[in-house]
Amino acid sequence: MKAATKLDVAHSIKNVALDLLERGGQPIDHQGAKGKMALLADDIVIQCVDFRGRTFLDIYGRVHNGNRHKVLNMTWEPEQPVPVLVSFRRGPWEQILFEEAAKP
Repeated sequence: MKAATKLDVAHSIKNVALDLLERGGQPIDHQGAKGKMALLADDIVIQCVDFRGRTFLDIYGRVHNGNRHKVLNMTWEPEQPVPVLVSFRRGPWEQILFEEAAKP
């Protein structure tokens, strides 16, 4: 069996993040772009906005020094659902995200 690539993992995270936003995200208006934001376990911020025909997903997580940093940045267009992975910083935040998603 082939090991999951970084893009495979990021795509799974995208699906989980969008599901979490659908379940409990708060509406936001970020510089004119409408979207949703969620805070998970006081460690992770998920923000997804639609702007000029593109969707932008940013996830901020706590890293080395305890401050939040952007750990995932991806974008896609509705007619091209395969996301462009801009940046992806792996870490413990991934486990927190999946644990939050597993909660009812």
